[in-house]
Amino acid sequence: MTKKPYLIALTAGLLSIAVIGTAQAAGPGPRGEGRFMEFRFDELDQNKDGFITKEEAEARQSERFEKVDANNDGKLSLAEIRQSRAQRREEMRQKRFSALDADNSGTVSSEEFSKGSAEHMSRRSEGRFSRMDRNDDGVLTLDEMGPRRRR
Repeated sequence: MTKKPYLIALTAGLLSIAVIGTAQAAGPGPRGEGRFMEFRFDELDQNKDGFITKEEAEARQSERFEKVDANNDGKLSLAEIRQSRAQRREEMRQKRFSALDADNSGTVSSEEFSKGSAEHMSRRSEGRFSRMDRNDDGVLTLDEMGPRRRR
């Protein structure tokens, strides 16, 4: 029995976990739909025709597999998967740090941290408010603040 179907399933699972995890953190939307999902769609829709074909999805899956397969043996080891995840986490840390380090000094001052945190929280709050404001009137009612419902 060939291991290729298992490797493809494993890769698809890894991609799903990465996409879901990032989407949940990206917002806006009840489950992270919105900007992130539009970005992912645009990234996968290589010919920009408004659709993602099976070929486009498979091409992205192959690219991701090749990126994780550090020793290019056509197989993913647990060590390669862990290393890939660690690398992605480090890239995100660097990106967050760079966003806070407004003066590019290589350090984050208290002011930069406060301003960056406030901007981040403001964006999150605006997204939450707009998701709760179901009728888009700019005012929250008790009903709107009740149990979460999809728009």
